[in-house]
Amino acid sequence: MDSDEDYDSKSVTAMGILETIEIIVGELDGSPEVMVQLEHIVVGLIQSVLKKELMEYYEEVFSLINECTTVQVSPVMWGMLFLLMETFHNDTADYFTEMMPCLHNYVTVDPQAFLAEPKYCEVILNMCKKMLIEYSGEGAQCQAAKLLEVIVLQYRGHFDQWIPIFISLCLERLSMELKTSELRVLLLQVIISCIISNPALALSHLEKCISEQYPQGFTSQFLQQWLNDTDCFLGMHDRKVYVFGICSMLSLQPGNRPPAVEVFASQFLPALLVIFKGLIDIYEKTEKEIEEEDEFEPAEEEINDSDDEYDEEGAEYVEMLNKKREAKIFNFDDEDDFANELEMFTTPIDDNPYVDEFITFKDTFQGLQGVDGHLFTVMTQNLNEEQKNSVQFVINTGINKQNKLESLKIEEQGGHQFRVTNAPNNFNFGGSIPSVP
Repeated sequence: MDSDEDYDSKSVTAMGILETIEIIVGELDGSPEVMVQLEHIVVGLIQSVLKKELMEYYEEVFSLINECTTVQVSPVMWGMLFLLMETFHNDTADYFTEMMPCLHNYVTVDPQAFLAEPKYCEVILNMCKKMLIEYSGEGAQCQAAKLLEVIVLQYRGHFDQWIPIFISLCLERLSMELKTSELRVLLLQVIISCIISNPALALSHLEKCISEQYPQGFTSQFLQQWLNDTDCFLGMHDRKVYVFGICSMLSLQPGNRPPAVEVFASQFLPALLVIFKGLIDIYEKTEKEIEEEDEFEPAEEEINDSDDEYDEEGAEYVEMLNKKREAKIFNFDDEDDFANELEMFTTPIDDNPYVDEFITFKDTFQGLQGVDGHLFTVMTQNLNEEQKNSVQFVINTGINKQNKLESLKIEEQGGHQFRVTNAPNNFNFGGSIPSVP
């Protein structure tokens, strides 16, 4: 029988071996053929540790699964998802945070396979439900809510059957005691993401969530809480979700909007201006950090060949967006606390420079003025001059961003640079509310 000293020594050795294997797997993630062969060895180790409940090695094993699913998810590794579920339900809910990176991989790396097998989503949902309803640690519960949000945004348009289930789960947790605003906001974001994915379905389900306390449905309470928590939406991702959520509601046809939307409509623009101010601060700070980093990089030789010329403004704009995403994901010690560590679990609204919250707001606002003058007036009639100017600035920013992206597309196709212009200042803010036909 091993002494405690011998056991500790063997444990250190085993951890070292697992960490070494993890490094090797990480270096081979660009070689699928080699990975397939290595997986058979790795899977044996994973199964041995998890089935024997060797909890001292769990963190290393979860990291190993993460490395094996970063680029692709093989059939063998899909099988490990069910083993993770068994391990989780046995006694290891405390390790959900360590599981989170590999669970995120299962959700995002192979969308086609994830959608093809409903049991994969059931596994993730059941784990998140247990965390949110039965587990007591709100830090890990934030991770579970984040994973639900990632699923909704990842499969927008392909996931409608799950939207009512996700909303109901979040409402159930919101009805329980909450100790932190972080968890409350993340639960709200799951519901907002459902609105982004399918606004008519999500709002219709909120209307159907009737209880003794809310006999008319939960929509009014939800919108009130959303607006009350405006200053709790921190970081680039959270603020983007806020903007896209409001715009998705406003894009609905009047007949598909619950009455509560108009009730709270006058509060939308002031709240959005708070969100956009935070976003502008993030963009400016990140751009400044990028410029400071670029000062230490050696300048590249200029290319004088006319055949190699390209639209520098458009290309540099997309490159800047990519650098901003990298800075956002990996900068965790920001003094303003807008670099949220959960933002490393990216969604399609984070890693696509052509999905822009300023452009979306500009299109929504301009469209609303043309097709729903009644709601437009309700939203704008109480704005003061400073707020009107701020709205115009956000719209101009959206137009400039759109022009830069269009300029890049045209240049890539061999055309001429798209000229950047400001928006015409022709919005009729306020005034009398037109009658509804």
